[in-house]
Amino acid sequence: SSFPYESLNRSAGAPCQVHIDCKGVGERKVLEIIATRCHEMTKLYIDGLKDLRSIQHLNDQAPLLEDLSIGVDFIHVARDVREGGDPSEDLPLLFSGHTPSLRNLTISYFNRFVNRFANLTILHISHQSYGSPRELSNLFSILQASPGLERLLVEECDIKSPNISLISAVDMPNICLSHLYRLSFEDCDPTLTRSILYRL
Repeated sequence: SSFPYESLNRSAGAPCQVHIDCKGVGERKVLEIIATRCHEMTKLYIDGLKDLRSIQHLNDQAPLLEDLSIGVDFIHVARDVREGGDPSEDLPLLFSGHTPSLRNLTISYFNRFVNRFANLTILHISHQSYGSPRELSNLFSILQASPGLERLLVEECDIKSPNISLISAVDMPNICLSHLYRLSFEDCDPTLTRSILYRL
């Protein structure tokens, strides 16, 4: 249907909230069109992302964006891996790295970031698998840059190699989150949980 695109055109210049459900096809085209409104978005929810590279179209600054959620279709990704694919776990640079209003970040699968997400109040990460201390340091960098964080939710995250000693290997000082009132770990690798708690 062309209705969503017509609605976007009619509302040009006004702040907008966007929810993309990628269960259908053509998500790359949808994201290309949505990308023209990056500077006006206050909320962006992406569910069931299959084409992981398609989000690189979101490359314009997003000064008003307060709430960002990126959910990946894990069944599709797992099938891609079984068929010889190697989906990257690197989140491409989004919004030219400019999201000064971002306070709520929900992200799954991607565990390496180019963006320096900072000043968050809510962080929800899920379905991430860490293969090295360097990958985990991306998460610590976000926490360190968000001293006002109030809620941290970690769900179904694990460690690829049992031989990784993440606690001692990540060279980073302890992180002070004096405003944190909710900390939740759900179905996470115990070593990963200890590694995060060790730094807080």
